[in-house]
Amino acid sequence: MCSVSSYKVWAFVLLVSGCLFFIQRGLLDTRYWKISNKHLLKTKNTTNNSIFITNRTVPPENSNFGEKNTEHSISHIWSDQNPNSSAELLLVLFTTWKMESDKTTVYTNTFLNWKKFKPHVQPVVFTNESAVIKQAMEHGWECQPLLHVSPYNVPILKYMYIQVQQKYRSRFYAYVNSDILFDDGLIKTLTAVNSSTSLPKVTPLLIIGQRTNVLNVTLAESSTFQKLHEISKRGRLFHTYAEDYFITDRRFPWETIPELAIGRPAYDNFLVLFARAGNMTVIDSTATILAVHQTTRKGNNEGRSRDHSRYNFEEINKVYKTVEYGGGLTSCSNWITRYNTTTKKVTVFQRPKHACNLILIPKTIKNR
Repeated sequence: MCSVSSYKVWAFVLLVSGCLFFIQRGLLDTRYWKISNKHLLKTKNTTNNSIFITNRTVPPENSNFGEKNTEHSISHIWSDQNPNSSAELLLVLFTTWKMESDKTTVYTNTFLNWKKFKPHVQPVVFTNESAVIKQAMEHGWECQPLLHVSPYNVPILKYMYIQVQQKYRSRFYAYVNSDILFDDGLIKTLTAVNSSTSLPKVTPLLIIGQRTNVLNVTLAESSTFQKLHEISKRGRLFHTYAEDYFITDRRFPWETIPELAIGRPAYDNFLVLFARAGNMTVIDSTATILAVHQTTRKGNNEGRSRDHSRYNFEEINKVYKTVEYGGGLTSCSNWITRYNTTTKKVTVFQRPKHACNLILIPKTIKNR
């Protein structure tokens, strides 16, 4: 009887030791094994049609990325390279708008598109309108109150950045115009920038890019990343002087920026020029981030036709004596992103010399 009990003890010890051996080598990970009462089965994830292998997701051949497996795959792009990413967001993506009846589809598209990037991206809308707050909450967004506006009741950009940085712990923060839709290149690009060994690690960072104008984007056309790429073929890449998203890190000195209003001319080119003048890292991500602008009947130059279109120029002129806005184009960046043709991954490298001027001369204190 005693020998039989000893046999069982030794068998149990060997079983436990074997399990520990396999776990240590990543061959037995309960996160990726389906456990039943009787046995362990290595399974295929039927929700997103991807096969789990150790700690990364490998989409099967000919998979329709952007359909059911979208959110899971986006999540792993960031979390695979950042095992502690649960404690920090990759990006806070924020915007603001007022309800307009002719833009209902535009805003719904934006709600649904940005939601796809959760949980490592937090979408936020700045608003004081109850209708916008209600819709945002229904789509899993968060809301922040608008606390700072211009004399013409237009949101001031710098304070929104300061507000989200106080509220959220994130690697990047981005104001984006409310009619912009992104593909998964957004996550791939930010992950590549975050892990790049070529970029300076101590200088503030600004990521910008051109948009692609597409007329009358429907709910169906914006439903997946693949469909966004399809409709972008009927669109047109817009000018290098128009920037609709501004991705920064915590080092960017927003407190020193003039009180610029969103949706009015000059603030976008000024930000790029300001970053260049401060020897910051400015990256043009046009080639790796598809940013679809949902063009409506109001056209592609809506900001220039709005009231008080000179407001930002006037604010900038309070602080700066000479400003060469032509030095604030996307093509003036000192870094660019590209897809590696072999690995299909995003790479970051220095842009060849450009012909952009760099003229931003502040006024002296007594002349302000």
